[in-house]
Amino acid sequence: MIHMTMLKSMLQSLSLLKILRTRLLLSGLHNVTSTDGEFRVMLPSAFAWFEKASIAGNTLAQYRTGAMLAQGVGVKQDDIKAFDWFKKSADAGNKYGQYLVGLHYEQGLTVAEDPEKSKEYYLKSAMQDFPDAQSSLGIRLADDGNHTDAIVWLEKAVQNDSTPALLKLGMMYEEGHGVNRNYEVALVHYKAAANRDDPVAQYLLGLNYRMGDLGLEQNYSEALKYLQKSAEAGFPSAQRVLGLMYSEGVGCTQDHSTAFSWFQKAAAKNDVRSIGLLGNCYEKGHGVEQDYGRALEYYEQAAEAGSDMAEYSMGQLLHMLKRFNEAFRWYQKAAKHERQSARLMVARYMLHGWGDAPHNPEAAFSQLKDLADKEDFSSAFFWVAACYEEGGGVAKDLAKAYLYYLKSANAGDVDGEFQVALMLSNGHGVQENRKDAFEWYTKAAAKGHKTAQFSLGLFYSKGLEGIPQDLSKAQVLFEKAAKQDLPVAINALSKLLIKQKKFQQAIPWLQKGADFGDITSMRELAILYGKGKGVQQDKSAAFKLLQTCAKAKDTHALFMLGTYYHEGSQVEQDLDKALELYKLAAAQGSSLAIYGIAQICHSQERFAEAYPFYRKAAVDEALKNTEISRTARFMVARYVTSLYSAAATNDPDSVTKAEAFTILLNLAEREQYHAAYFWVADCYERGLGVSKSVEDALQWFQLAADQCLDMTVEAERRIARLQAVPTRGDDLECIPEESEEGESDAGSEDLSVIPEDRRQDLEWLKSQADQGNAEAMYQLARNFAECGDEDSAFEFFEKGAEMDHIDSIRELGKCYHRGRGCVRDILHAVKLYKTAAAGKDHLALTLLGQIYERGVGNVVPRDPEAASQCYSAAMEYGSVNAIYLAAQMHHTRGEYGTAIELYRTAADQGNVMANVMCARYTLTGLGGVEKDQEKAFQSLLKIAKSECSEAFNSVAQCYEMGIGTEQNDAQALEWFLKSASVVKDANAMYHIGRMIEEGRGTGQSAAEALNWYQLANETGRHRSAQYKIGVFHKEGLGGLSQDLDVAQLYFKKAADQGEEKAMQELAQLFWMQKSYSLALVYYEQAASLGVIEANFTLGKLYHAGFKVDEATIVPQDYSSAFAYFTDASNEGDATSTIILGSYYQHGWHVQINRGIALSLYEKAIEQGGGTLAQLAVAQLRRSSSTTTDLPAL
Repeated sequence: MIHMTMLKSMLQSLSLLKILRTRLLLSGLHNVTSTDGEFRVMLPSAFAWFEKASIAGNTLAQYRTGAMLAQGVGVKQDDIKAFDWFKKSADAGNKYGQYLVGLHYEQGLTVAEDPEKSKEYYLKSAMQDFPDAQSSLGIRLADDGNHTDAIVWLEKAVQNDSTPALLKLGMMYEEGHGVNRNYEVALVHYKAAANRDDPVAQYLLGLNYRMGDLGLEQNYSEALKYLQKSAEAGFPSAQRVLGLMYSEGVGCTQDHSTAFSWFQKAAAKNDVRSIGLLGNCYEKGHGVEQDYGRALEYYEQAAEAGSDMAEYSMGQLLHMLKRFNEAFRWYQKAAKHERQSARLMVARYMLHGWGDAPHNPEAAFSQLKDLADKEDFSSAFFWVAACYEEGGGVAKDLAKAYLYYLKSANAGDVDGEFQVALMLSNGHGVQENRKDAFEWYTKAAAKGHKTAQFSLGLFYSKGLEGIPQDLSKAQVLFEKAAKQDLPVAINALSKLLIKQKKFQQAIPWLQKGADFGDITSMRELAILYGKGKGVQQDKSAAFKLLQTCAKAKDTHALFMLGTYYHEGSQVEQDLDKALELYKLAAAQGSSLAIYGIAQICHSQERFAEAYPFYRKAAVDEALKNTEISRTARFMVARYVTSLYSAAATNDPDSVTKAEAFTILLNLAEREQYHAAYFWVADCYERGLGVSKSVEDALQWFQLAADQCLDMTVEAERRIARLQAVPTRGDDLECIPEESEEGESDAGSEDLSVIPEDRRQDLEWLKSQADQGNAEAMYQLARNFAECGDEDSAFEFFEKGAEMDHIDSIRELGKCYHRGRGCVRDILHAVKLYKTAAAGKDHLALTLLGQIYERGVGNVVPRDPEAASQCYSAAMEYGSVNAIYLAAQMHHTRGEYGTAIELYRTAADQGNVMANVMCARYTLTGLGGVEKDQEKAFQSLLKIAKSECSEAFNSVAQCYEMGIGTEQNDAQALEWFLKSASVVKDANAMYHIGRMIEEGRGTGQSAAEALNWYQLANETGRHRSAQYKIGVFHKEGLGGLSQDLDVAQLYFKKAADQGEEKAMQELAQLFWMQKSYSLALVYYEQAASLGVIEANFTLGKLYHAGFKVDEATIVPQDYSSAFAYFTDASNEGDATSTIILGSYYQHGWHVQINRGIALSLYEKAIEQGGGTLAQLAVAQLRRSSSTTTDLPAL
């Protein structure tokens, strides 16, 4: 149904149309037979004769004389004289003159409007059966409310083929004015008029078909047909609506060029809305080249013609162009016309103080709230909510913010829907409910909200809140957000595609992220280029990208470059270069790089260098609970107890043999690290770090024999020897006694230094090997390997492998894998592992799985699917460790649902660490596990009470933070103490010291806290403990004398392990010592890790610059200063926030913007800036100064 305001517009159009038709009629009277020049020359004569006849009283001549004067045909145009002749003709009874006089009085043409006289003359003409007069009289009467008489005259006019009468009757039936409302009858009249090619009727029919009104089914085809006819007849409203259908692709193929053409035609006829639409075309570049200047011209033209919509559009475009002063003025103009959207923008300008708008948050909030509450303007709901959320013009109230966001969302606003989802997801202003959040994210995402699309993608990619994991849906959502240039979505999409091996699809997205300067995208792109995944292999491009990332100090890129050189992948193997890169990465906190350094040094037999890095990896918190951590701790213990004890002994921070034994025992008892079983037994047998105990040795050898297939034979031989049972057979092996320094003198030629009983065993093994006994070859090779004779070990493993001895095949694979006794050959190692795996060797399967999971350069690409298959096969052969490793792989990949099932399976089979992980999943609610912190705590407590060291800390932290149980410092301390005493846990020792220092421990003295920090350092070189010891030396606490040199030493140790606060302390000490370069290095490291003091100090230095004896130490660089102050401000530093405000207030590095300056000063007040921040606000409000003097920092 057409709205009443549209009907009034149509009637105005009809009136204008009547005038137009009249003019055309008048013109037609003088173009009887010809339009050539000869005829035109005769017109003045015709006028003269008409005038004479008029003076003589001829009424038709009087009408024609008036017509020629009105048109200026054959005589100079004179509307007043024309009216005089029309009136004489009318008064003399001429129906045409009567009609035209009536029209003059109705429209106020040359005479004052007089509706009554208009009706009087229309009636006289109508009584003579003139249809135009009948229709005009009927319309006039209908408008006056005299519907009865109006219908009489309109129906007479219809009988005389009057199209305007048909239209008016149609409108009366449509609206029920003077008649019963009847859409069918209305349509009959409209169609009758349209069939007479009336453009207005065609327009009305087209519009009703377009909207599905008047009882018509929506029919775009019919709409286009009628609108096309009306538009081609020149009716501007039809031209505009037809243009809109082409612009939106409604009922036709979207065609902005055709739309633009129709808007132009309508605008040429002064259709104001079309003029505004032309502005929109130029703004959006629809159908014409984008041109903001032309857009503004058209908007302004439409605005001057009275379009408040154009005024608003003008403001919107100027706002987008950041011409805030002009935008605000146009918003004000539109607001005066009560356009609510414009009033909202005026309020927003006042809220923020944009442009020339007065900064008055309170008044702005009041206006927004009136729009929302009194006028129920849905667009205002969101901004009222934002004010409550941010405290703009009203006290911050998250609960009210949520309610208004909810109103906005219920009104269909996409931003409101997203905010509701966000607040529900985080429990801000409303109880946390992620399931409901999911529903709102879904609604916002469907409307194109990029962050909602990304958030929804996370639900599907990770299977959060019970939503079934659906990587296809996740991919679609990430892609939609990525197309809107959301960096986190680009990264998420790329990772998901790579995870699914859709490398070709990932490449363009990674390239897009790289073009944005995203380091992660560059790094992942480098990996694909290097491996030739999804793109032709391009080593040069890969290296270039990694080098770019490395220049940006990207830790992962440094480490990856190191692996390239380490593995000899894509470049010639260069272990020195790999070491250099690993060391750079390690200096920036890469735990993997520390382990990599140890591995390289060990492979090069640089044992004294390898040992300290194994030691660091062993205590690294980031590697905790990983296979690397266990291997590193195992290697530390093996170095000390036997393998290369000389290297360990020369390390001043080395663990003792007793500590090494404790490490092995913990690995065996607490962590079920099977490789340690045999060596615990060995320590008990030989008295290494523990008193000799045949009973304990027998127990651990038995465990090794039962659970370590690769050690079964040797373990049983050692059992037999300890039990004094003569041992000669294929299941025997001799381990040579090692010297005090850990160096074995045994070899294939000299057995004289081996104790008699063991020398006899070894000689016997050699004789058996010489006779072709494969098991003897294997055991002999293991002896050589343990003694460090890698060449001989390789020789006998190879001989055993040639005889299809499965253990020998696997161990030979290890030789090729690690380059021991042979040239490193990964592919041959994989081949041997596969052969052993075919013999149902679960250890070989596990090794294969680990290779596929991690990949080896370009030789063996990462293949998680193959890794999973290997672990699955190992599980079938009874490997519980494979179940746990598979779970860890899925956990690392974020596949928490699969991981928890495997953890549960491993836990059911006695894997303690799996039990711990199950409890942690319950604690956090990962993997769809119902979050139950109390249940999780009880599980951890039960595990801890079963003496599993991995649970001690978790239990202690739960007690300290009140997670799953009541907060209890005493219980926390008790468990920390147990972890410290039972398993020598350095982290627990640190926490004990911290609690004592904070007055929450059993002791209150600083000396006691210091003692625990020192124990944590001595036990595991705990970085936070080292930092604390440094502070105590620096400040002279805990009974220590102040000693900056010793403090610096400890700060250096902590900083080398990534302790950011230690970096800050070192920077300050080096600056005091005038070691400026070193100081800046540590300041920058600390700043990159978010240390406020470091960011603030660097900001000050770069702001003012720093010189010593004319030598520039720090150049003056406002850009860098601004960046450092921004980082400090974002971390909550009020002083930095004040300085940023002064930058905007005075125009340092950024354009002057007093609004932003004020918001920063107010932020500083919230951050606790106190008097200084309040003074800055007051000065800004009082002063209009634009001085560019440097601020005093």
